[in-house]
Amino acid sequence: MLFFYEALAAAYAQAGKLDEAQDALVEARRLNPKLMVKWEIEHGPGIPAVLEGLRKAGLPEEWTTHGYAPAMIAFRKATWREKAALPCVLALTVVRGLRPTKALVTST
Repeated sequence: MLFFYEALAAAYAQAGKLDEAQDALVEARRLNPKLMVKWEIEHGPGIPAVLEGLRKAGLPEEWTTHGYAPAMIAFRKATWREKAALPCVLALTVVRGLRPTKALVTST
């Protein structure tokens, strides 16, 4: 299943459908939280078009030097208002099928 979502994310990204690519990438990373471009090169077939598509979809190259994914670093730098709004943003995302955006997170 993992390869299916990786290939789907890459194909959508190469076709310019970034929203769909990011959705597929989220599912792939749910199946394998260690999935990064570096991991894909080491464990996958290493097809250049797939790797390029995964990068376009937003797959990070590797973990940061501090061991945190970039999203975690962004969360750690967020203000208390942004952090307090996160449960509301996630609830809206689930209930209304919205995609969280910076505007939703930073609105006061």
